[in-house]
Amino acid sequence: MPGKEQRNKKRTRRKIAVRQIPGEGTQMYFEELFEPIDVITYFQKGKIIPLKFRWNGRVYKIQQVNGFWKENQGYGQQYHFSVQVDGSDCFELLFDSNDFSWQLARVCLEG
Repeated sequence: MPGKEQRNKKRTRRKIAVRQIPGEGTQMYFEELFEPIDVITYFQKGKIIPLKFRWNGRVYKIQQVNGFWKENQGYGQQYHFSVQVDGSDCFELLFDSNDFSWQLARVCLEG
């Protein structure tokens, strides 16, 4: 199994898609980032609840968790959170239990 350094080298920033929302004239931009971020998190009864995160010098308050899933990764697990902030911007946050780090995995931005 590749080490964390090898896994992270494969994850480079790239634009996935630009989509037009029918009838609205709005474009949505999808990107994979896998950038380290700081997250304020609440742990309650075995659950991880992200509250805020900082990316590119800006703090985002999480309005809603749209989805949650986990994957086995080595001896630990990766916890994925699809979250929504103000407006229609969505982010996928990733918590790695191997080293207790957070990453911004993917973004979906209006614009």
